[in-house]
Amino acid sequence: MQHLTARSHSFLFPKKLEESLPHWNSTVAWAPFDHACTYRLSHPNGAIRYLKMVRGDAYPSIADELQCVSWVKEFLPVPKIINFDLNGNPPWLLSEAIAGFNGTQPELKFNPKRLVYLLAKALRYFHDRTPVSACPFDFRLRSTLEHVSKRARLGLIQPQKHFHPEFQHLNLD
Repeated sequence: MQHLTARSHSFLFPKKLEESLPHWNSTVAWAPFDHACTYRLSHPNGAIRYLKMVRGDAYPSIADELQCVSWVKEFLPVPKIINFDLNGNPPWLLSEAIAGFNGTQPELKFNPKRLVYLLAKALRYFHDRTPVSACPFDFRLRSTLEHVSKRARLGLIQPQKHFHPEFQHLNLD
């Protein structure tokens, strides 16, 4: 495997997986936090895959991601899961790419009006096609506050690192 951009020092490729992808090139696709990293893998034949790795104590975990994909695939297009390892260090999943675009691309990040429009359109599409009453994932206010409190207790929220610059002076108390 050829690495076209700097690799994440926190998230090295699983050796066994790397050996199984000899002609693939990798670039970091998304790594905004210290607990997760996604690599974009490209093959000379044009195939694209994504390798997502998430620290074992982070949320959502790879197991959570697999559960979400398994449920929502009945209603929406989702990437095909090629392989995963929940016991890896860190746990990871490898998926095929699906049609669409990356909302973290600079041309969208620097055009927030367009990005918000596209995100709103995507959320409407998602909620129009999934039966909310049958959704196994509870992220209403109460469960969300419990989730955030747990992440804070585990030290997974660092204002100076994870908050927008105008809010980095705040603390979690």
